[in-house]
Amino acid sequence: MRKYLITAIALVGLIACNHQKNEFLITNTQVGALGKQTPIQKLDSIFAKDSIVNSTLEGELRYASTERITIFTKEGKELLEITPKLNDKGEKIVESVFVLSPEYVTEKGISLESTFKQVKEKYPELEIDPSISSVIVTPKGQSFYFTFDKSALKDAFSLTDAVTKNDIDENAKIVRISVNF
Repeated sequence: MRKYLITAIALVGLIACNHQKNEFLITNTQVGALGKQTPIQKLDSIFAKDSIVNSTLEGELRYASTERITIFTKEGKELLEITPKLNDKGEKIVESVFVLSPEYVTEKGISLESTFKQVKEKYPELEIDPSISSVIVTPKGQSFYFTFDKSALKDAFSLTDAVTKNDIDENAKIVRISVNF
């Protein structure tokens, strides 16, 4: 009987640790507890311990996707920014997620505290796209991407220039991790 009790306690502990780990995991299909088909109305139960702030953008951006939902811890620390969309059934679901907290990590251990060198080591095949104020780095085959500030580039560039791995400072920190479902 004692063996069964010890086995049951170990199993419960293992499941609890695994759940804790997945709470902040970024994959192609999830960001923590959020997935591609997560209904927006379930955010209250998913983030029951946190604060949810819903905002809409007005003015010149009103024709873009205007709704943003930001998740904060009770202490006021930003966790995620969610953009919803309507699915085929007319339900609001998660379209994209901006990761705002370094607690969230990819399966290969990349977070907002990671450098470009770490990204290159973990994801050797990268697509790199410059924009006006940043450089977007997407690991091949992934639905998430890393954004670096334009200052991460070693030399000045124009939007028509091709940017390679060698053009980005290895010590540059990730500014944002974004996931598009």
